[in-house]
Amino acid sequence: MDEQQSLQAEGARAHECETREGDQEAALDDEEADEEDEGAGVMLGFPSAQLRSALGSEFFPSKLGGRPAWLHPQQPKQEHLKCGLCNGDLSFMLQLYAPIDGESDAFHRTLFVFCCRNGCELSKGNDWDGVRPGNACVRVFRSQLPRANNFYDFHPKEIPKIEEIGSDEEGDPIGGGREEGRMWSNEMELLVEPEDDQPELQHEKAKSNNPTCDPEFVDANEVPASRELHSPQMQQWTHFQTTLLRAPEQCVRYCKGRADTILWPRIEPRPMYASVSGSRQSDTGFRLQPCSMCGAYREYEFQVLPTILYYLEEDDGHRHATDFGTIVVYTCSSACSPAGHNVSYCEEVAFVQPPMAFDLKHDLDVRRSNATS
Repeated sequence: MDEQQSLQAEGARAHECETREGDQEAALDDEEADEEDEGAGVMLGFPSAQLRSALGSEFFPSKLGGRPAWLHPQQPKQEHLKCGLCNGDLSFMLQLYAPIDGESDAFHRTLFVFCCRNGCELSKGNDWDGVRPGNACVRVFRSQLPRANNFYDFHPKEIPKIEEIGSDEEGDPIGGGREEGRMWSNEMELLVEPEDDQPELQHEKAKSNNPTCDPEFVDANEVPASRELHSPQMQQWTHFQTTLLRAPEQCVRYCKGRADTILWPRIEPRPMYASVSGSRQSDTGFRLQPCSMCGAYREYEFQVLPTILYYLEEDDGHRHATDFGTIVVYTCSSACSPAGHNVSYCEEVAFVQPPMAFDLKHDLDVRRSNATS
């Protein structure tokens, strides 16, 4: 082999190595991109019958019902836990532990949701013209702490196992302090998992646990009529129901900053952003105001689904029974620290869509009106 052929062979081998290394780097980039996409996906909250002793503040729980396990011991003032429409006490619905990676001031971060159970139609709270930033009947409070703080150990406690607690132990009241409104006595932990793409498995699981999510468990006055309708609203409602059936026990859907993942039961009403840079507008008068603390725009963080009422054992026959289509929560996009504004809790924004039954009745009324005109 002459010198020229040798150089050509070496060049070919070098090119092959570079190509192989480039392919490996591309594969790693693809894997990282897949991991980022997976991390940006929707997380679902499922109720779990956990013992009360494991749901105290020191364990930073996500839970529904009972009393709140306050993150900061200095609780919101009583006047802040009042309904803006009826002035009655609000009831604690759920709390969600949602720390933010990379934010030292949000190493511990919990969102608390309270709602009116005094007979107010929750969605009408969207139209309330008051000084508070969001829905008058549903209020959301955010608290957060750095890892090194005056209330909790630097290394969080491990949740005790059942055998360590004792199967008959009921535990002490969680969070302590005053009771808020008419309390939901059924208290459950929220287990957060990635959205499941195995609808058959989830559906079979739901049949034995939540009958209201079973397609066979329907209202004869609603569903047959819905099959005769093909309006955009009914298509929206069908999409909502179909998505729920993929994981029928879900009570919460979480995907911070991804408003495109919101599962709306209705086409409208939906909130619109106030006049801030890069804002999007929709067709309702409810405006998402910037954070009252730092001025940053509010972004979607999570939504509460009506399935939560089944697990809270809401009495449908009660004259003040709670009902809604979905509760959508928007929070400060900069995750500003309440402590930086000399408060323990800052208020965020909730938007409520009316219950699905309203859509069915409305579409039927429109169809019948058009048929007789």
